[in-house]
Amino acid sequence: MKKVQLERVLESLDPLPHPAPSAEQYPTPPGVAAEVAYIAHAKGDVAGRSAVDLGCGNGVLAIAANLLGAYRVVGVDSDPAALGVARRNAERARVDIEWRLADVRAVHEPFETVFMNPPFGSQRRHADRPFLDAALASGRVVYKFLNAKSEAYVRRRI
Repeated sequence: MKKVQLERVLESLDPLPHPAPSAEQYPTPPGVAAEVAYIAHAKGDVAGRSAVDLGCGNGVLAIAANLLGAYRVVGVDSDPAALGVARRNAERARVDIEWRLADVRAVHEPFETVFMNPPFGSQRRHADRPFLDAALASGRVVYKFLNAKSEAYVRRRI
């Protein structure tokens, strides 16, 4: 699948209808999700690999991974409404993804690739820490969104 095709599919997905700022449920823009997934794919981190999307929200990163050939994809979120949107989006995109209603700390099995757009900790200090810890414990390769202020912290934590 070409990147432009991937981006079109991701643009057709429904967003979360009422994202909670207190939970830092900020959407991952489809163009950004397509770019990150395509870079991961070009590096050999998607096709034929297992992938997890921690804090999957509407499922955009999980769906991108599946469309680019990940053989097993799991989306994890603690918000049942978000998982409902993710499930509907997966049906629309015709992808097979395992959706889990869980805190990211409940993810213990290994994955070859981790995708996440976690809370940055701007509303609640260190809200990103469980995501980073889960990714480092379960993933071989991690693709994480972060703001510029947290880059030094993430580098030290790794």
